[in-house]
Amino acid sequence: MHKQVVLILLVLVSADSDADFMYDFLRISCIQEANFLSIDYERIHNSAVERDFKPDYSTWEKHGYHKPSDMNYTCNLSKTAYKITASQANWRNGLCGAAPPVYFSVFKNGEVIIENVILGDSCLGNPSLSRVAILDWGEGESPDEMQICFQKNKRLKEPEIKCEWYFKNSIKNEDILPINNNLIFNVLDHENS
Repeated sequence: MHKQVVLILLVLVSADSDADFMYDFLRISCIQEANFLSIDYERIHNSAVERDFKPDYSTWEKHGYHKPSDMNYTCNLSKTAYKITASQANWRNGLCGAAPPVYFSVFKNGEVIIENVILGDSCLGNPSLSRVAILDWGEGESPDEMQICFQKNKRLKEPEIKCEWYFKNSIKNEDILPINNNLIFNVLDHENS
């Protein structure tokens, strides 16, 4: 009798134990008429993303939310083409297995301006970016304006986000392109000193 009760309880508990987790997305807005591009990191609860217990990426992609694994997206502004690539390892058990980081790069007319950095959360506490917005009228090598949101990740704590605006002269003078992990570390370290 005792074994039957335990078996029934196990069946009841397992039938109701849908896991709560989040899906990572790159939210991309490409507005050609305004020469504007933005890339944001978004986490969406699985109950909103899944249909019949499978992710419904096509619905989300229609609205600018892109799955980060092996992503390749092109935004054509009036005089420039931006290519965004992203990758994310498959989920697995182990350290960061359930939350592998998203790595992304951005190219302007084939030239790298953001080089393989983490977008969004990092379970190991590595710094990252959470948003990049670009205004580019197509005059010159660098964008006319950029908003970059640096994210200081802390294990098991909410990240701190610091957004900075850069304009054409400061982009050139401060030599911030291409944005890479060293630049992110330096910006966040400079903030602490």
